[in-house]
Amino acid sequence: MRMKKIYLIFLFILFTLASFAQNAGDFQSAASGDWTNVNSWSEWNGSTWISPASAYPGQNTGTYEVTILAGDVITINSNWTSQSMGNVTINGTLS
Repeated sequence: MRMKKIYLIFLFILFTLASFAQNAGDFQSAASGDWTNVNSWSEWNGSTWISPASAYPGQNTGTYEVTILAGDVITINSNWTSQSMGNVTINGTLS
């Protein structure tokens, strides 16, 4: 009975952590800057955060999650339009 409880707790933790995992195409801020500047972002490629080649969040379809990290300030100018974006989490500043 005790092993069954431990097993169920383990499964609960595993599924909870999996729900917060990144998906390829997710973005997080890499530095303060303009939203449309690719140097402001890192993109999750499925195994690590990389510098995006030419896209910023919302520029192409398939962007799932966007996170602005604490300490970073991301500015949206009047030329920005979003095409496809999931949740935006702001731990830093969006202006």
